[in-house]
Amino acid sequence: MPPKALARAGPSSPGDPVATVWRSPELLGRIGSFLDPNPTAWSFIHVNKAAAAAFNSNGQLLPRTVSLHWLLGSGLLATPEGRAHARAMCYRLTLKQRVRLLCLSAAAGCTLESLGAAVAAAGLSPPPVEVLVAAASAGRLAECRWLVEELGCPCLHRLACLCLLSAAGTAGVAEEALAWLEPGAKEGWSEEQVAKAATGDPRSLAPYNELELPERNFQSIFWWSEKLSRVADRRDLERIFADQQLPWSPLTGSPEFYLGPYTAQAVARLAGVSPAALRPHMLQAAATAGHREAVRHLLQRGVLPDNMTTPDVHAARGGHLGVLQALHEAGCVRDPAGCFKAALKAGSLPVVSWLVETFGAPALQAGRLSQPDAARSGSLALMEALPGLLVEEPQWHTHADCVWPHVAASGCEAAADWLAARGAKGPNADLFGDCSSRAHW
Repeated sequence: MPPKALARAGPSSPGDPVATVWRSPELLGRIGSFLDPNPTAWSFIHVNKAAAAAFNSNGQLLPRTVSLHWLLGSGLLATPEGRAHARAMCYRLTLKQRVRLLCLSAAAGCTLESLGAAVAAAGLSPPPVEVLVAAASAGRLAECRWLVEELGCPCLHRLACLCLLSAAGTAGVAEEALAWLEPGAKEGWSEEQVAKAATGDPRSLAPYNELELPERNFQSIFWWSEKLSRVADRRDLERIFADQQLPWSPLTGSPEFYLGPYTAQAVARLAGVSPAALRPHMLQAAATAGHREAVRHLLQRGVLPDNMTTPDVHAARGGHLGVLQALHEAGCVRDPAGCFKAALKAGSLPVVSWLVETFGAPALQAGRLSQPDAARSGSLALMEALPGLLVEEPQWHTHADCVWPHVAASGCEAAADWLAARGAKGPNADLFGDCSSRAHW
């Protein structure tokens, strides 16, 4: 389970003396060595009066986990014990999950010391550009400066960063960001372009955010543009829901329409769209967001995939089993093998298992060539379950040369150690093993 799936149990009220004691780093130092680190969702047990009185139907105490937001704000990551637990958690996280952890940390407003501890635990130094983009979209100017100036975070797009910081709406941030970034002087943008970015309106950058600068690369442009587009869609939805007179149907093709605070109203909104205005891209957007009810509604109204959309593959890639089942009931899983490959790479064991049970391994082209895709996911659960899913027993040691690069790309140290323990000794196995011990992926 990635960090975003941690339980959303926030801290107790500041006046609760019991909660204050259990938040104490000194107490954690005394009991930390006796706690078993949870490799899939690291959490410190946060004991308070409500949790102590909670029992399940068998009379057993219910576990109480803290949210990542509470954890980052508690200062525990800045303690030696906290860093040890964070490192133990990251041992089983993939590169994608580690980046997600750092993005959440950068956007949470924790201390720079805690953010630095998270970076060290993730083993990603300098942090990738996604972390900088996450900090900017949350209006965290201090974190942005620290990531760039102290940790050397790459791919700073000054104009896009200014726009995201301004869009967050934090008082005084736009002026400070402009003074720090100086996109006109340092990247050559015109006064008009800088002024539009400072307004915080991502739509104003539409003509500019794809421009190539001498030091710019595709990765930099992609992450900044993708975040600008999502922020723009979100702002449009906020305006539309605040003013019922504004047209909202054009946004039904954006995944943002089916996420967050708009999830519950998505189906009702779609019901108001005339049949002539329904399009396949709406089905794909709902499938990408994992909104099963919206997918069912669109299918019932006759919306089917066309040659330009692949909602089945998008659902499989996102691990949205319910959506994939709804598409199958309507006869809209057109590429089972593509879904299987996407689910393998995503490490979604429930989707992979359902596909094998529904279509059979031969129809999914499941076999020896599935091993690299499973390895690329970095999911130990999936790799361990593979023998029962494939027509043939996976021979990890026989195909080590093609599997090792995929395991390394996943960024999961535990998966690398698991593969090495099964005799998969490729020419670079020692190198990968050394990397796994130091988390330098």
